[in-house]
Order: sequence, then structure tokens, then C-alpha cells
Amino acid sequence: MLPLNSKLSIVQGDALAAAEEDELWAFAFAVPKSGAGELREWTSPAVRADAPRLPALMRKLIFEYLNPHREQAVREREAREESWQKELEKAKAIATAAAERNLMLQEQIVTMQRDNARFIKISEKRDAERSERRAARRAARDMKAQAMQQEELARANQTAKDGAAREERLKSRTYQ
Repeated sequence: MLPLNSKLSIVQGDALAAAEEDELWAFAFAVPKSGAGELREWTSPAVRADAPRLPALMRKLIFEYLNPHREQAVREREAREESWQKELEKAKAIATAAAERNLMLQEQIVTMQRDNARFIKISEKRDAERSERRAARRAARDMKAQAMQQEELARANQTAKDGAAREERLKSRTYQ
């Protein structure tokens, strides 16, 4: 968008290009709607020569007529800015709440990680104890089986000895 002075210059150029300066009464007024700024005006030299008080009267008339509209525009702008401010405050509150929740969740994650590490250590310890108990049971079973085999072997040897002794006795009886 062109600045106000540039737009006013374009109107001036159009008016001056339309006719000779003395053949044309030309007026150009520009007032910012926002209420911020001042009235910009231009009148052709013919107006200033033929009706020198007319520009001041027109300036007064424009201000009197547009002032309520400018005040309304200012009120509307202030209402918009207030609405934006409320939205900004609401967004800040949401962001603050989200940041607090994020911090709380991060603390929970750290706590859960600590608990998880502790549970892993406990689980590993239990697994090691179970493995030791299994190994001890297996060793006891193996020792018992070995003892049973030794007993069986001892019985078998004894039986063999007893059998051999019996044979010897029988042989010795038969030869006598």
C-alpha cells in the first residue's frame, strides 16, 4: 500500500495534468482512519487565489464530519488490540501450562527410568539367585545320581565277589 503522502501526490499530479493551473479548482484531502496522524491537504493555486478561506473551511468541515468515524475506528482498533491481547494472554497461559506439564512429565520419565533401572537390578539379582539354586539342585541331583551309581556299582561288585566266592566254595566242595 502506498504511503498517504504518495497517494496525495498522485491526486495532485492527476489534477494538474487535467488542465492548466488557473482553469481548475482542485482539492485533495487525506485523513488517516486510525486517528493517528494529521490531515494532509492540497489545493490548487487557483483555489488559494480565488477563495483563500475555503481550504480552512473545508478542513474544519472534514474534521467535524469524519471525527465520529475516526473515533469509532479508534475504538474498533482498540477493541481488536484488546481481543488480540486476550488471545495472547490465553496463548501464554496455554504455553505456560504446557511447559509445566512437560516439566512434570520429564520428572516422571526420570523417576520411571530410575525405577526401571532398580527393577532391572532386582530382576538380574533374582535371575542369578534362581540360576544358582538351579545349579545347586542340578549338582545335588548329579551327586545323588553319582552316589546311586557308586552304590549300584558297589553292590554289583559285591554281588560279583559274592558270586565268585560262591563259585569258589562250590568248586572247593566238588573237588573235595
